Amino acid sequence: VVNAGTVKGWGLEGQVSGAYDLAGGKFSFNTSVSHQRARFSFVPTTGPNGERLNGLPIVDTEIAQNPSWLVDATANYKREIVQGLDGFINLHYHGQWGGRQDVTVSSALPAFAMDNFEDLDLRAGIQFEGLEVAFVARNLTNETHRLAQFSQAGTNTVTGAPVTILSQQRLSLPRTYGIELKFRW
Repeated sequence: VVNAGTVKGWGLEGQVSGAYDLAGGKFSFNTSVSHQRARFSFVPTTGPNGERLNGLPIVDTEIAQNPSWLVDATANYKREIVQGLDGFINLHYHGQWGGRQDVTVSSALPAFAMDNFEDLDLRAGIQFEGLEVAFVARNLTNETHRLAQFSQAGTNTVTGAPVTILSQQRLSLPRTYGIELKFRW
């Protein structure tokens, strides 16, 4: 990792996909699962001129933004309704679990765990020659999760001890609906 030290990591990934004729149409799917780990194995403490380096990760802590588990699945179905007019439906699932948002730079200020979450999206519509009209629903379960957590250092006004102040969060979007219109030529 540039300017942070040496990282040792590993991961496993599996994928299954297929396509079948189903009820007069075409059904296809794709699923993937991965598990990964990466930790700092060496972090420098002095710079090239002998100066002490501060704010670097702690050895044997996780790297940032690396979920432990990722799962994705997509299912598609398309069928001719009448001559030249096709109907389709698409479902997409994404889940992630584990991992840290930021690197741990101090035992007094540990890194925030990334939120575990699952999202489900839907897209359904019709196609006629180059024209496509689709109904879209994102985050069907209307689950809210943190995408990022920001903090700052503070001081307990009673004891004078350092504390972490959670200053702001960036959250996922709520359930949204829409209509998409596409034309391909």
